[in-house]
Amino acid sequence: MRENLIPFYYNLSKLFYAITAIDGVIREEEYRVFLTQINTLWLSSGIINKSSSQFIINTFETLKNENSSAQACFDEFKSYKKQHENLFPEKTKKAIWETACVITSEVNNKNKSELIILVHLGKLLQIM
Repeated sequence: MRENLIPFYYNLSKLFYAITAIDGVIREEEYRVFLTQINTLWLSSGIINKSSSQFIINTFETLKNENSSAQACFDEFKSYKKQHENLFPEKTKKAIWETACVITSEVNNKNKSELIILVHLGKLLQIM
């Protein structure tokens, strides 16, 4: 894991935590999909490596155990992204969007809270 990218990995964890927790409940299916996305899409794309994937997962679990505010985590990711646009090339933005959409579609499709966060994320990533 590249030490200078630790804040990037940390903020990805915050984003994925926010997406799964925005409705107040992290369902097992959402968590499973998050793990699958990190260990397949993200690793195979070369955006992250094995040690950074474990860091992202561990950070997510810490946020979950601390019952962190989903909205605060999203806002912190948003601020980080705006300050570090160079770390978010098109490939990374597409992987973020795909992961967010797959997570929110896992359980009974998207609820209102998830739709709202997806709209904000889409605008932030300039996908919408």
